Amino acid sequence: MAKSAKRKLRENAPIGLDSARFIIKKYTSIFPYHLFSYICAFIVAILIQKLTFSGAVKLLANSLPNLFMLDMVGLLSDMVAGYVWFISAMLIAMAIYYPILRYRFSLFVHVGAPLIALLLLGWISHTYGTLTWVSLWTGLTFKGVLRALAEVALGCAAFAVYDKIKEMQFTRFGKVSLLLVELFGYFVTVLYAFTKTSEKFYFYLVFFMAISIAITFSGKTITGRLGDHKWISFLGKLSLAIYLNQYYVYLIVEHYLRDLSGNYRLLLFALFTVIAAVICMGVVDFIRKKIPLKQYFIRKD
Repeated sequence: MAKSAKRKLRENAPIGLDSARFIIKKYTSIFPYHLFSYICAFIVAILIQKLTFSGAVKLLANSLPNLFMLDMVGLLSDMVAGYVWFISAMLIAMAIYYPILRYRFSLFVHVGAPLIALLLLGWISHTYGTLTWVSLWTGLTFKGVLRALAEVALGCAAFAVYDKIKEMQFTRFGKVSLLLVELFGYFVTVLYAFTKTSEKFYFYLVFFMAISIAITFSGKTITGRLGDHKWISFLGKLSLAIYLNQYYVYLIVEHYLRDLSGNYRLLLFALFTVIAAVICMGVVDFIRKKIPLKQYFIRKD
C-alpha cells in the first residue's frame, strides 16, 4: 500500500479518486477467491447442519456481511466463511490510511505510522494482554480492526525502513549483519509459534517480523533474491487461497473424520486445504481469463 501511494505521488493523481480506485482494486482482487470459498463453506454448512431450503435461505440472508467481507464493520452476521475478519479489517485500515499516505506520505510513514503502531499495540496489550480474540467489541469497533490499524501502520513504518535500506550500500560485514537480524526475526517468531508460552510476547514478535520483512524486501541479503523466482510468486498467491479455504476443510475433517487420531486429522486437513486452494485458484483464474465479466456490463465505445 505504501509503495503504491509513493508511486502515485509522482503521478499527481487526485487523492479521492485514486484512493477509491486503490481500495476497489484491492477488494476485487480478493473477492472472487473469497466467493469461491464462501460457496464451498455454504454447501458444507448445509450438509453438516442438515438445513432445509428455508434454513439455507435464512443462513444466506444472515451471512451477507460475511459474504461481502464486511464482518469487521460491525454489522451483525452469521459466519459461513471463517477467518475473513483479517481481510475485512485490513481493507478498513487501508481505506483510512491510503488517503493519508497520498496527502502527507513522508510525515505519515516516518512519524505517524510508528506512533500509531506503538500506541495501539500498547493499548491492546495493556487492555487485553493478547492480540487474539479479534471479535471482541470495544465500544466503537471490533478489536480486530484496532489490531489491523496497528499492524498496517507498522507495515507503513517498515516500508520507510525498507526504502532507506534499499538506498544504502553495505559492506560484506554489513550484509551479514543484516542477514543475521533478518533470520533472527523469522526464527524467533516460528519457534515461539510452536510453544504454548504466554501470548503477551506476540506483541514483540510483530516488531521483529516488521524489521525482518523490511530487510528481505530491500534485496540486500540473499533471501531478497527469492522474489525473482516464479514459484515464490505462486506460493504467495497460493497462501491467500489456503487462508480463505481452510475453514470449511476444517469443518469437513472434524465432522466426517472425527474417528481418526488427531495427527491423521491434522495431516489430512493440511493436504485437503492445499488441494482446495489449488482448485480455487484454478477455477477463479479460468473464469477470469475465459469469461471477462466486465464486458457484459460495460460497453466499449
